[in-house]
Amino acid sequence: MSLKHGLLGLLHYGEMTGYELDRAFKSSLAFFWHAQTSQVYRELDAMQQRGWLTSRVVVQQEKPNKRVYALTRAGEEEFLRWLAQDHVDMRIKHAFLMQLFFSGVRPPHENIALLERYIQAHEQALRDMAGVAQSVAHYAPETPDAARTTFYWQASADFGRRYMQMNIDWARDTIAAIREKLL
Repeated sequence: MSLKHGLLGLLHYGEMTGYELDRAFKSSLAFFWHAQTSQVYRELDAMQQRGWLTSRVVVQQEKPNKRVYALTRAGEEEFLRWLAQDHVDMRIKHAFLMQLFFSGVRPPHENIALLERYIQAHEQALRDMAGVAQSVAHYAPETPDAARTTFYWQASADFGRRYMQMNIDWARDTIAAIREKLL
């Protein structure tokens, strides 16, 4: 997945401002694809230059004006082209795993601390995932395929929760093994 295709997918549900896209991304797709707010806005500009999006400024009273983005035909075609591709990729690029690979050069208590921080980060992500249900209701409005959309969003959130819990359990087991064998 790429950020641009995630944004195209969100816009497939309807027009959104950059702020709304950033919030929708962070409450759903961010569990498996990380993006900074500044990246979201850069991608929106780049996608508009490619002709995948249009935008219009909505003038507001007593609030700053807002820019609303919508998919173009070319943007929808690009999203559907990307969606049709096979993206089963088992390669992992993860700095934490590389640190763990080389952790034998550090004292065991430092590795336990690293794993405890890993557990804390995953526990926080699990707490954050509680908001996915609200995102589904907000960003998948009443459409003919809303039930199907909601099902898949909830299925991906369930996978994310199980994946996070699996990582927490693995890290706890690894800490126990370090304590048993190396301390």
